[in-house]
This record gives sequence, structure tokens and C-alpha cells, in this order.
Amino acid sequence: MALKISDVKTDRIVDSVSDHISQNSITGLIDGGILSINVDNTKFDISDGHGHIVVSPNVHGESKVINVEWEGLTAITPTYLTTEQRSFIGIDTDGKVYQKSSKFTDTEYRQYIFLGRLIHIGKTTISSVATSPILAYNVGDVVMDYLNHRKIKGVLLSANGANLSVDLSAGEGFLLSVKYASTPLSPNIISIGAVSVKPVYHAYEDNNGDHQFLAGDPTNFVDPTRYYDRVADELKSVSPAKFTISRFLYYPGSGILIQIYGEEEFLLMDDAEEVLADDGYVNTIDNFEFGAWQRSYLIVKQNCTDLSDTALAKFIGIGFC
Repeated sequence: MALKISDVKTDRIVDSVSDHISQNSITGLIDGGILSINVDNTKFDISDGHGHIVVSPNVHGESKVINVEWEGLTAITPTYLTTEQRSFIGIDTDGKVYQKSSKFTDTEYRQYIFLGRLIHIGKTTISSVATSPILAYNVGDVVMDYLNHRKIKGVLLSANGANLSVDLSAGEGFLLSVKYASTPLSPNIISIGAVSVKPVYHAYEDNNGDHQFLAGDPTNFVDPTRYYDRVADELKSVSPAKFTISRFLYYPGSGILIQIYGEEEFLLMDDAEEVLADDGYVNTIDNFEFGAWQRSYLIVKQNCTDLSDTALAKFIGIGFC
């Protein structure tokens, strides 16, 4: 006897579908939830959105999906605007805004719908936002995008000329959800256009792992004259005729380029190159959390005024972020 659809109880179908969703979903955004700077640039907005939060499995291996919807949230005051340089933004189970001054923990990624970051380097206004959410859909596509594009093409630095300016080459690569706001069905791969005389922000990474930016940035020049003394926890002038190694972070979502000051002085360029060859400088940036690619190192002499002079400066590209 053939089974009729009418013989199947609706609640059993619903339970089966619900179980399937619960077991094959992650906490994340489904649509909307785009961050933007309010007309008052000390505040930010979040567009209408929908996502879900997956409650961890119980002792029986069963999990639960909580659907979360919210209408446009406007004129939100960043909790850490005047004390920190960035904020991390999420939505809780009640559709309310959750803010942090540091990256989300693994547990928080499961408890909140992560939307992206606010950048407020000067600690007075929001300078940029990055909508780069964890998405609840197409998880397999994310893996494929990463495998196919994890080696970033191009986006490297070179000397602009007989000066301290830098050019950025064109390229493309993977960064999770970087293009969600414009192309939500293809959010993870971004193409970058070449830039001549790329503006540069300058920062050092302090003992807490935070980036401390210099006032007056950005400028059109690399700074070869300073390095970070980790013991003293301060920037110092490079000794005459010594070399240092700076690393450069590029934020494809906002287009910001940052010179991270080196932490050691070298007598010779060859000494600095040897340290890089021995993996003495490790990328400490989480490219998803901070939305950055580490693309180039620069070995440069303290008195350099011409980055095209190979006796004074040398750019070394990095294949992976």
C-alpha cells in the first residue's frame, strides 16, 4: 500500500526538518545586519536583519535553533569609542546589540550573531566600519573559497620612487565575508586595485597585543626612524645607521595600510634578512578578527630617504596572509 502524504503527521515533518536544521547549522547572520556610520559620526547604525543562534547540544546530542530578527537600529553609541581603537559588534538572542573592545571568544561566536567591527583610531569619532559577519549559510562554500584563494595574489608594496612613499599592487584574495554588504552570495573574495602613493598609518603592537596608532596619521610616507622597545613598552629612535624590520598590514575592506614598527635593531641588512629567513618574525594578526592581510616586510636603514635605494631598503613580499 502506497503511503499518502495525508497519512504523515505534519508535526512529525516539522520536527524532522527542525532536527535537520539544528544539526547542520551554525550561529550566524542570514540577511541584513549591515553596519554603517550614523550622520553623527560618534554613533553607528545597523540595518534590519535576521539570523539564528544555535544552542549547544544537550546530553542527548540535540541542539536548538533560536531565530532572531531585528528592525533597523540607529544612533547607537559605541561603548568603547573614547577608550579603545576598535569595537566588535554582535546581536544577542533578544535582537539587542552586544559590544566588545576585544575579539569575540569561541564561546561568544556561538552565543551571539557576529556582524563586524567599528574602527575609531582617534578615540573621538568612528572612522570606518567593516561588516564582516559570520554567516549561517553556505558554510561549505566558505571552505572552498578559502582553499581556492588562501594564497593572496598581488597586493604587495614597492618603492614609489626616490622618496619614502609606497605603491600598492593590484591583486585578490580571501577574507571571510569582506564583501557581504555588496555581494552577499559571493562575500569572501575581494579584488584590489593598484594604488600609487598609498597613505600609511603607523602603529606598534604593545605588550597586550593591541595596536597603538600615532597621532596625525595617515601620511604618505613610511617611517624608518623608530622601533618599538618591548621591554620599555615605548617607541624609540633607531640608532644611527642601524636597520629595522617593519611589517605592513592591509585592510581590504577599508583600504587602510598600516606600518607596524619593528622591535629589533640590526647592524646589517643581511642580519635582518637572516631573521626573516629563520621565521623570526611571525604574523600575530588574525586575519578574520582584524580584517587584515599581512602582505610585506620592509627592511630599512635609519637614515633612508629613498626606498628605491636597494642598499638602504628592501621589500619582501608574503605569499599567505
